[in-house]
Amino acid sequence: MGVRVVAAGDGRELYVFTHSHGMRGKDLLDELKELGLSGHVQINGERMTRSFPLCDGAVCVFVEERLQDSTWFLRHNTLPSSASTLSNSNPLMKTHLGTDDPIYDLSRTSASAAPLVLAAPPFADYVQGLKSHVLDALDWNFVGRTVQEMSPFLDTGDMRKLSFYRILQGYLLAKFPATVVQVTPSTPGPNADIKIEVLIRGAWILVCLVEVKPEVGLNGEPCVQVMNAYAKVTIQSRSRYEWQFFCSCFPVLIVELAGPNIRVGGACHFDKPAHEPFTPFLHMLKFLRDDRHLGILSKALASISLAIGSMVRFYDRVGTAAAAQGAAARTRDVSVNWPHHVALQKSSGATVVQLERRFSASQLALMQVGRAQQLVFHIKRPGGAQRVVKFCQRYGKEVHRLWHEAGYAPGFQHQLLQDGDWVVIDMECLAEGDGWRPLHALDPRLAVIGDADANMYRLNASEWDTCKRAVRLALRNVQQMHSTTVHGDMRRQNILWNVDGRVAFVDFDWAGISGRDCYPLFINPVNVWPPGVTGAAVMLSQHDVQLLDLELGP
Repeated sequence: MGVRVVAAGDGRELYVFTHSHGMRGKDLLDELKELGLSGHVQINGERMTRSFPLCDGAVCVFVEERLQDSTWFLRHNTLPSSASTLSNSNPLMKTHLGTDDPIYDLSRTSASAAPLVLAAPPFADYVQGLKSHVLDALDWNFVGRTVQEMSPFLDTGDMRKLSFYRILQGYLLAKFPATVVQVTPSTPGPNADIKIEVLIRGAWILVCLVEVKPEVGLNGEPCVQVMNAYAKVTIQSRSRYEWQFFCSCFPVLIVELAGPNIRVGGACHFDKPAHEPFTPFLHMLKFLRDDRHLGILSKALASISLAIGSMVRFYDRVGTAAAAQGAAARTRDVSVNWPHHVALQKSSGATVVQLERRFSASQLALMQVGRAQQLVFHIKRPGGAQRVVKFCQRYGKEVHRLWHEAGYAPGFQHQLLQDGDWVVIDMECLAEGDGWRPLHALDPRLAVIGDADANMYRLNASEWDTCKRAVRLALRNVQQMHSTTVHGDMRRQNILWNVDGRVAFVDFDWAGISGRDCYPLFINPVNVWPPGVTGAAVMLSQHDVQLLDLELGP
């Protein structure tokens, strides 16, 4: 018979220990811990001690302890369940979704993790599809029917929902004949209007949520309401210890339909739910014949099936990995918050550390920055090689190459990611152990009273003068060799000095050609910039010298 362990509340059987002879409470608790179950056990209504002797046929009740991996779950449970209440209350919405408004502002400075196109391959596939997807006959039929039936005014949201549900169901069943796909309209409660699930490894996996409104501005905000539904799903999946939540960022495609307008985006759960739109709202008015708009709309619609197919492959890989991990799959690894490219390296045995910026509380408040983490990672591969990997949408790789060949920048490789907008820079690591120090760690003017770590490498006045001369000489030399190049961000944290006197410049994100390329549209207002350096201004080589003088002082 063995010893049975059942869950408190619903009485479902969790495990049976068939070899129970001589078993004590300690043995059972240790076994449950190995299975990833965190909590305590009751027997005969009393909490079982570790020394309690267990006999054959005993039934133990497992009481799960609340997971504490994110305060979002605690806040969420105190909120009203009505999506309409949330959509009409900004304070409630911010409490529900996070104080940094992930629904409206998912970026490197405000989000808790990577942009969604980096976090999950299906989202990258969707964005790539917006640019290059070639539609087949099924796709064109789906586009045509959607435009035809969504264009007219419909009296109720239910009419629009039912119409789109039928079109979408027929399209997906035809596109995926070998995959078990389930398209379901909503049931009462805080649910999305349509959900799409696929059967993977014996489990129904959510891959898409659709929210439908009769017209723009009627019956609530679709984005808030569909994210409320997504949040409910993550709560449920987490409480059931489902592998799709614990072994991934839980990506789900999000479709908003408001009258004859559609927008497609994605949702993930990092430390809380986050949403990112991949398209603007696109109208589906059949009487406005605009070939350019129709080209954009057709790719946006047809790429839905492209992303769902990618979701199937993604979750199949995740499920396979979860099965291999066993009980470890019940604990969320920090790598689910990282770009997929880096998470794969960690799963291959590399040691990965995400780097952080150091800001004061006043800087964080002024910049309205919710976190200090960067899309920059230190990676130590199994063979011992150390690299710095960063993700950016703009990078002056040609300038970096020229400065590296001149001896004033680390070596690097670059790779264009599948979505076409993000670049991976895999760079030589100039490590502290090899004598390299960033200038902001050396500048004696930045000494922090009582902070030994911050002052570890501070130079005295004479040493600092020597360092400054070496840095100015390095910039002068490289500008003489490549006079038309501009680094663009000559701040102390982007300059490294070695104890042997060498100098290296890093972070060529903005780098370009003097008089031709421009600075980014948004430039940090906290920093003091030279005259002429503003958002979208033309870059000049003299700006590097001027900014360096501001940073180093006399």
